[in-house]
Amino acid sequence: MTTREPQCVALKRHGAEYVGQLLSEKSKQEELEFWGRRTESLRSRFGRYRARDLILAYMNALSDGDTETQVSI
Repeated sequence: MTTREPQCVALKRHGAEYVGQLLSEKSKQEELEFWGRRTESLRSRFGRYRARDLILAYMNALSDGDTETQVSI
């Protein structure tokens, strides 16, 4: 007996494959620009998300080696 993949799983997998193909030939800088554009597009459609903004601020601080910064938005 075989089981079918749930549609939500298939959609997620298909989306990941699509994004992987889009970014496969791009440099790190081009990837960052791509995600920046996508973020701005979503932000203009749905507004801001405080938790996401905090996480991104902490990720930026950590990528610079800063583990002491308290961020606020």
